[in-house]
Amino acid sequence: MTTHENWTERLAYFFINRYRISILILLAIVAAGIWGMTTNQRQDFPKIPVNIVVVTTIYPGASPADVEQTVLIPIEQAAKNIDGVSKVHSTAGSSYGSVVVTLENTGNIPEISSKLADEIGKLGLPSNVDTKVDTVDAAGVSQALGIVSTNGMPLDDLLQYASTIKTRLEASSTELKKIEIVPDNTFSIDIQLDAAKFATSGVTFDAVKSIVQSYIISLPGGSINMEDGSKQSITISAATQSIEGLQKLPLGRVTLGDIATISRVPAEDNNAHFIGYKNNEGLF
Repeated sequence: MTTHENWTERLAYFFINRYRISILILLAIVAAGIWGMTTNQRQDFPKIPVNIVVVTTIYPGASPADVEQTVLIPIEQAAKNIDGVSKVHSTAGSSYGSVVVTLENTGNIPEISSKLADEIGKLGLPSNVDTKVDTVDAAGVSQALGIVSTNGMPLDDLLQYASTIKTRLEASSTELKKIEIVPDNTFSIDIQLDAAKFATSGVTFDAVKSIVQSYIISLPGGSINMEDGSKQSITISAATQSIEGLQKLPLGRVTLGDIATISRVPAEDNNAHFIGYKNNEGLF
């Protein structure tokens, strides 16, 4: 037997015969680990303020020139009159715009942001203009901005096209954390009856209302008692949720599409969100 084996055996016999010492050593190791875990210094990533405030605007249907003259220039003038502002520049596009306000330092960002928002509220911008004042976090999530716009295309069609692009982007990469469509692709259905056609159709307004409601609302269809004693409910879903289906809805001798114009109306309460910066320069 070698010297190494003799030393190993002696060490093993020592701890076996003196098991109390082994237990104390194990307890000491566990206690040291707990102490180290509770006293170990942690390093978080604090928000690093950047001396930039961004105002994003949405002006549905406006041309770049209208956005600039009606929205951006008044916001620029309001920003330049605030103490602590170093530089202001803006970018206009179809139905959207942004104003980048560079501050002299980072010590008064919240105060200037709040004051800028108050001044914008006093400008008397058109009622359908949405504005949002944001600050920039240098340690925030990496972001990218894509803008799809066109002159003459209805906003409803543009939102549907944006949904297609979103689906393709989500399928193209696993690195994308979140994709937002601005304005949000939420809508309501607008049904406008033609007065002349409605009068000759022989259909009453209450009848149209009742038929449309029964067509688009899911109704309870009862329940089934299962063998195990549980009860499963049955829901009768609407036949379709498409505009084409509503247009074909029968109303006696005519269809709803014969006497009414049906369209999707996008939600009005939408904000554009500023996306990112690189080297203190806006990404536009």
